[in-house]
Amino acid sequence: MLFRSTSSEKGSIAENAPVSTVAYKATSTDTEDIATGSTSYSIKSGAGDAALFNIDAATGDITLKASANYEAKASYSLTVIATDQAGNAREKAITIDVTDVNEAPVKTQDAPSAPLIVVVGQPLSGKSVATWFSDPDTTKPTTFGKLTFSVSPALPTGLQLNKDTGEVTGTVNAAFSDAALTFSATDGTNPVVSHSVTVKSVTAPVVQSFMVTDSTGATNAGKQGESLTFTVKLSEPVAVVGTPTLGVAIGSGTTAALTADRKSTRLNSSH
Repeated sequence: MLFRSTSSEKGSIAENAPVSTVAYKATSTDTEDIATGSTSYSIKSGAGDAALFNIDAATGDITLKASANYEAKASYSLTVIATDQAGNAREKAITIDVTDVNEAPVKTQDAPSAPLIVVVGQPLSGKSVATWFSDPDTTKPTTFGKLTFSVSPALPTGLQLNKDTGEVTGTVNAAFSDAALTFSATDGTNPVVSHSVTVKSVTAPVVQSFMVTDSTGATNAGKQGESLTFTVKLSEPVAVVGTPTLGVAIGSGTTAALTADRKSTRLNSSH
């Protein structure tokens, strides 16, 4: 008994196909046993990817235990055994190729729920919407998986979105009303995936005054060994997270580190 010559050494299956999909059908030339239904088929244990497949002993239909993922594994190898009623057996090594399918992009956990903050007069950098979306096809070189990005309605004046990289850059020179924007990603074939976020403008606090005093309160401080207090007044209350510092060069270059009180307009420290 032999496998039929028409029984190819190659099978194929599309990624994400249901596990009921037949990836390969084994057949033999033992027509007498086939007619009586006594030919049986099995997968050789331990050979290649045998553990990932099921086989119907009567029909020779081979199916995957879990749907294929082209980006994770593009082909499988296994050995099929055909056995007749007399116990004669033949083996055949086969390869099953996975067909790449253009999968739809999805939204990731990086898509923010908090507003996107833009500081008036300061360049916006390091902001990209590319991490908000993912395309399964980008994990391996493929003809699929290239995402392009868009936004609706338009970004506030001064900001730009790079449609290829997803980077948002630019500078706004005036405060604007909160803007509800929808950023979208597409691979050009599948449905567009989108995420909405509010963009807010804020103004940075301005230093209104800077004063240095000694332990007696005099502003003409500078005697060696004296304890100095540095006071910086800002234009608005500042909610402080952590310990911000302000470096001040004194004399030959000695630097004093100033720390801020939470929700205060003053920065105080002794040196």
